[in-house]
Amino acid sequence: MIADLPRVYFTGDRNEFPIFLYHIMDALSEIRGTFPTVKAQINWIVRHFRYPKGKVSMEDNPFSCKWWIGLLEKNARAQDLPISHTVSTDDKYVLPELASGQAFIAHLKESFGCLDPSEAPRKALHACKQRDQDIQQYNLVFNSLVYAVDLTENERCDIYEEGLDVLLLTTAIKHTGWREAKTLKDKQDLARSAAYIQHKLAQLEPETQNPELQKDQTPEELPNQSI
Repeated sequence: MIADLPRVYFTGDRNEFPIFLYHIMDALSEIRGTFPTVKAQINWIVRHFRYPKGKVSMEDNPFSCKWWIGLLEKNARAQDLPISHTVSTDDKYVLPELASGQAFIAHLKESFGCLDPSEAPRKALHACKQRDQDIQQYNLVFNSLVYAVDLTENERCDIYEEGLDVLLLTTAIKHTGWREAKTLKDKQDLARSAAYIQHKLAQLEPETQNPELQKDQTPEELPNQSI
């Protein structure tokens, strides 16, 4: 039996599905040819229908497991097996959605994927804001989302600007060629420059506010000289 992926799980929560599918497809690209039968490949995928590691409940199976049992029940009815028959993975798979690994994955997508595949990435992108992240981290997160959505370069730049910290954006507009930048890469480079400018200005502020430093910088008064 081919070992399952220890850190991969799917409870039936649609929010989990994209990353679950990614890990399954990534693994299948390497091990697909090692399954002895189509059924073995499908059953391997199904073994990941579970709670995260450490959370196991026989009394309260995850919805993904219940969904799978329902599919096995449908498969049994297609073979005219009696209701009293206890379904299992030993049953012959006759449904079209169980005809191959690809067919099963397509059925998973129909059941748990977004109705509009671009909806979730678009929402995640528009929710991406810098907030308390440093600019390097924000750029990394933004870039992980922006290219999953069909956008023009101008739209990418506009959404990026909307997510920037207001003070950082103000610094970028005042002290860099922000308005002339036309690509996302250029905007991100200038945002990093603006962050550096903010850092240097923050270092200068304590010096200008320190009375001792100001005293040291005041010219010494000339001593009174009697005439």
